Amino acid sequence: MLRKAASWHPPPTVPAERRSHYFIELARGQLWAGHRDDALAALQAARQIAPQHTRHNPRVHETAQTLLRLHRHPGNKLLGYARWAGIGG
Repeated sequence: MLRKAASWHPPPTVPAERRSHYFIELARGQLWAGHRDDALAALQAARQIAPQHTRHNPRVHETAQTLLRLHRHPGNKLLGYARWAGIGG
């Protein structure tokens, strides 16, 4: 089911904030399934669609903080994302 959700994308006719929310929730699902890289990719997609909405979303902060905790040595992409979102790492 998660694979199917990851392959579908909301159409451009859906408002940007709603489209970004889809990717924020997808990131949470990817994280729960243990797919850390996919979770970060979904967060980055949300950022591309609606940066301000994504930066201030509590679920984004929660997901990114969990990713930081789970990585012994977080990569530059994750660290950069966390900095952009205002999350200490």
